[in-house]
Amino acid sequence: MRTARRSVVELSLALLTLSTGAHAAVSADDEARYKAAIEDARNNHLADAVTSLQGLHAAYPNDPRFRNDLVAVSAWAGDDAQAVAAAQGLDPDTAPVYVLAAWADAEKHLQHTDAARKLYEVLGRRDPARFDVQISLTQLELQANQPEKALTRLKAVDEDILAPKDKIALSEMFIHVYNVMANYAQVLYWCDHLQALDPGNRTAAESRFVATLRMSAPHLALSTTLTLKPADLAAAKTAAVQREIRWGKTESDNSRADSPTRWNLTDKAIAHGEAHVEALRGPEAAGQDAIFAQQYDLVEALVNRRRMQDAVNLYQSLQKQNAPIPPWVKVPAASAWLAVRQPEMAITLLEQAFAAKVGDFDAHVTYVYALLEAERPREAIAAADQLVADTPEWRNNAYPALRVENQDYPAAQLLAAQVRAWTEQLAEAQRRVDDLHHRAPGNEDISAAQAEVDRLRGWPRRAITLLTRLQTASPDYIWALPPLFDAHMDAQDYAAAAADLARARQQMPDDDATRRMARSWADHMREESVSTLTVGRSGGGKEGLSNNGSGNSDVTDITFDTRFYSQPIDWNWRAYAHAGWQQSRDDVENLLRREAGAGLEYRAPVWSGEAQIDGSNGSSGAAGGHVLVSYHPTDFWNVDLGYAHNSDDTPLRAFNDGVHTDFYSAAFRYRWSESAEAGVSATNGRFSDDNNRVSWGVFGQRRLISQPYYQMDGRIDVGGMHNTLSADNASYFNPSSQVAASASMINRWVEWRRYERQVSHTLTLSVGDNWQQSYGSAVIAAADYELDYQIDALHDWRIGASVGRAVYDGNPETDYAVHTTLDWKF
Repeated sequence: MRTARRSVVELSLALLTLSTGAHAAVSADDEARYKAAIEDARNNHLADAVTSLQGLHAAYPNDPRFRNDLVAVSAWAGDDAQAVAAAQGLDPDTAPVYVLAAWADAEKHLQHTDAARKLYEVLGRRDPARFDVQISLTQLELQANQPEKALTRLKAVDEDILAPKDKIALSEMFIHVYNVMANYAQVLYWCDHLQALDPGNRTAAESRFVATLRMSAPHLALSTTLTLKPADLAAAKTAAVQREIRWGKTESDNSRADSPTRWNLTDKAIAHGEAHVEALRGPEAAGQDAIFAQQYDLVEALVNRRRMQDAVNLYQSLQKQNAPIPPWVKVPAASAWLAVRQPEMAITLLEQAFAAKVGDFDAHVTYVYALLEAERPREAIAAADQLVADTPEWRNNAYPALRVENQDYPAAQLLAAQVRAWTEQLAEAQRRVDDLHHRAPGNEDISAAQAEVDRLRGWPRRAITLLTRLQTASPDYIWALPPLFDAHMDAQDYAAAAADLARARQQMPDDDATRRMARSWADHMREESVSTLTVGRSGGGKEGLSNNGSGNSDVTDITFDTRFYSQPIDWNWRAYAHAGWQQSRDDVENLLRREAGAGLEYRAPVWSGEAQIDGSNGSSGAAGGHVLVSYHPTDFWNVDLGYAHNSDDTPLRAFNDGVHTDFYSAAFRYRWSESAEAGVSATNGRFSDDNNRVSWGVFGQRRLISQPYYQMDGRIDVGGMHNTLSADNASYFNPSSQVAASASMINRWVEWRRYERQVSHTLTLSVGDNWQQSYGSAVIAAADYELDYQIDALHDWRIGASVGRAVYDGNPETDYAVHTTLDWKF
């Protein structure tokens, strides 16, 4: 605008040299100085002109020529403060027009908006033909964030009466106003109009470039014949990649998971983005910020493509370079960190994004998952509940005619239910998801979640039924496959689970759920070893091992049992090798049983069981073995039948004395859910020494407390035994009749968990009463503690200790034991 004012000032000074009028007496030398100042101004020696005029104005403050030209030349020279200071005291209504114009311009440049507006309004009233006044007033209205008012002013201008240069200025101002209003379609219209007036106009070319870029048409922007600045070229190419990324996400979201073209556009966008980064580091260098801008988009693209580790690596590279990472980049980056099992980093990034008011509904869902995977269950529940509170059921609810369903509302409600299922609050989760299913029976996600909760509660068959119905009603709903696989695994329908996995690999090959299913199946197909060692010490009531006269009645018991299972055979079978060791000794006797054998295990949805044969040492010298059959036709009840010959149920003293045994057993158990079960059992043991033993038991167990990381169950056990052989005629403990009842409190809590790894504890405290014929009743009690270290998905180690008070033939005995179990998959 300085150049535009120059011709006005120049003309004013030219007229000034010809002006006449009464002035204060000025010396000939000062008149000469004044003429020289005028010449300096004309020759663009502005600083010299201002200096001369300042001196003249100071010497002759009442001479209006010196003040007027000082105002004009100071404004021309860009010394707006000097121009405004010199103009103080002038009357806008009487000051020369050229002075008023310079004064107004100076006030505008100093952002004295109100003063400048008043001066321009006076100028426009005094000289209505001045179009530059309308331009200046428009600029002031834009500075005051009043683009609508500026637009109204421009529309009032009659373009037809303007000079050609003013028509160009009018078009340029329309472009500027519409750019401020982000109305890029009008920007393009006025660019066309301006180029019709001035085909080579750079403002039109540059504005067309910016408008097409901001209208998400970077390919049109790049087709310009304009010679672009490096920064503009970089911005255009980055925007072009952004557009490809958006289109790629749209294609992948709307394609079948097994579509071979699902990732084509995303892969293309990533390739173009990476090529652009390389160009920005070389021939198209536009500064580090331009490289960062493209890499921000690449983070999102890599996440869309599910190249999560690559996205994490790129984000870390940006961090190392201290890039000013925008909050919106942190949302996709959080998904990447969560996918590579770094939930705490995901939480940090999302919280930073939320603090900057960035993050949509899906980002908040990711936040809940991150809290769950970081093992912060209470915070996850609170976040899910907050998401429910922040997600209304209806959009535009205040306007009934515009009200529509909020598609996020059922998803938020469902997430709040699922979080409770994943934090051991299954009863509440079921209540919520059943209510949702009642309200929206056709919602596929709710139906799948309902089945998942059923499975977690111990009802895999019911889950399978629901999911099968869902697949029939919605054949394209592939998200039923992961919970269906889990339900088939829990129901021991391994052939169906393998089919689920095959379908998932075909229909959703790139999904994390498919990879999880594949890992689970691979673990299932491994060989497995389970070994248990127990070492105990007891004394008092049994008087040694068998009334052997020992002065020291303390007895040490050692039991070791191990099985090595083969890989599954024909879905349902596993062969195994077995070895065992039992030993009891005091200072007189040492009773020992060693056995080894093999067996075959069968696991299927309705039937399961195993058969085993063993060879043992000892005077009995006979083979042993057992057959167990379990019938479980529903999710709720189970019947077990068994037969064992010379099994581990044979008392060790009886075994070492050559007594053979045959045990027949039956049991019935009813399980309502994970929170309640009850059962009865009976065993008949027939000994070769003519003893016939009948044992029975009844139990009931109920979940009393269920919270994240902690559950407590209450349990009641009642059982008894009857033997036909008198205690005096048996070398082993053999009461004629015995009944015991106990109440137990079972406490389980998780100390630490990270994905498949976990440290948990179980503490069981029991107290009861034992009645034995001829000896009466006595109090019995026990405490058992176990630490379970789940090393990873393949290895589990448990170790514990117990102490108890038992009574044998009326004599109390304190028992101590430590035990450990190692479950190892190969």
